[in-house]
Amino acid sequence: TMLKSLVGYMNPLYTIRTAETSFELNLNNLYPNRNIHCMQERGDVSIYDIITGTKKMDTDIMIVGEVNEPKIAGAYVQVAQSGSRMAVTTLHHKTTEKLIEYLRNALVEEFGINDVNIAEKQIVEIINFDVHTEKDLQGNFFIRRITEIIPSEEKPYPTGQDAARLEYYKRSTDRHFYTLNNIIEFDHDNMQYRVVGNISDYTYNLIAEKAGTAVADQIRYNLSIAMRNVTAFDEGFKSAEQARQDDEQAYETPGNDEYANEYANPYAGFEDVAMDQNEEKFMDFEISNGYATPEDYGIGNPDNNNGGN
Repeated sequence: TMLKSLVGYMNPLYTIRTAETSFELNLNNLYPNRNIHCMQERGDVSIYDIITGTKKMDTDIMIVGEVNEPKIAGAYVQVAQSGSRMAVTTLHHKTTEKLIEYLRNALVEEFGINDVNIAEKQIVEIINFDVHTEKDLQGNFFIRRITEIIPSEEKPYPTGQDAARLEYYKRSTDRHFYTLNNIIEFDHDNMQYRVVGNISDYTYNLIAEKAGTAVADQIRYNLSIAMRNVTAFDEGFKSAEQARQDDEQAYETPGNDEYANEYANPYAGFEDVAMDQNEEKFMDFEISNGYATPEDYGIGNPDNNNGGN
């Protein structure tokens, strides 16, 4: 269901090819005005044959319904490396590390790559994001997190012999060639999504190269604002909670009956606290990054009713 929805946000000018063991996506029915060709394995034509065949079909976006065996995983990696604009699929793994490990081992098994480090490097260069979904005990599906996969930057060996030898042994151990960065997480307790990170320079450059710096800048800006909203909300909640504790202590002190009515609604004014802090942080962010001037907020403007305060 999520994969079907994501197609609606993809460039309508891009050609889409799908490969499935059985038709489930039905994208050509959902988007009848788009260049979508859906294929299903049948008889002697396997899903592996379909995936590899799309390299000759002017494919912008390749969608594999599900990668459920190493051979299909290997074919998917091949297509992703072949120069298509985007390759999307679904897998069943609990963590991003396990996802990368599975695809890495598929390359080793299917294409005879002896060095797992080389295989891992190839995987993290083509898989940019892991959108991880889960289902709770009530049967609700939700996106648990969106994780960015950032390939590690190769650095030259140190010049000193001892330092170079130490670095060699470090690189020869079972180390990862990537770092993970969560962009969005789902707070299940409060049933809300929270922006917890921004895209890295690596992903920013990829987006700028394919879509332009204006798009990359806008994505970073939107995520920055969203993170500041989360921070302001959290700080506002902490302020309201501290006020509640102060009121509770005062209410329990003999002779302080005047706090009784206020303590009856300890979270009164919580939204105002969060909103005031949020607006102030948003204003500081826009001014410091050049998106607005102090005059836009009436700071230092004698015509403003606030008198420049």
